[in-house]
Amino acid sequence: MINIFIEFIYWTWCFPQTLIGFLYFINSKDNHVKVEIYKHSIITTLDRKHTGGFCWGKYIFIDKTPDKYTIKHEYGHTIQNFILGPLYIPVIWGKSHLLYLKYIKLLKTNPEEFAKQRLNYFKQFPENWADKLGKVKRN
Repeated sequence: MINIFIEFIYWTWCFPQTLIGFLYFINSKDNHVKVEIYKHSIITTLDRKHTGGFCWGKYIFIDKTPDKYTIKHEYGHTIQNFILGPLYIPVIWGKSHLLYLKYIKLLKTNPEEFAKQRLNYFKQFPENWADKLGKVKRN
């Protein structure tokens, strides 16, 4: 019964981001290496190099070689989806995406500095909240 309730919430309260996740899942099927269930989420390992993962609704997408924190961190974002519903996109995704772009640019232009600042990414909102919700304890 709890699973039906959770699905109902994802497809109503979290509808926009769950729909985006579902559409991305369907459209990226040629790149799927593995698909598995983690708690109430669908984790798709993609056949590409990425810098970790991302999440839309209950859909988590990770690269082939995630670090030990990636799944829990992205699961934390699914909980943020569940809490904020339609506010997730402007409040979490917007800020998270801007941080991601900033750090990807740093990775491409100055990999040494990126390595030094990588943990700072997870100290900022909303990444620190996703870590807390996903029970990630970083060194």
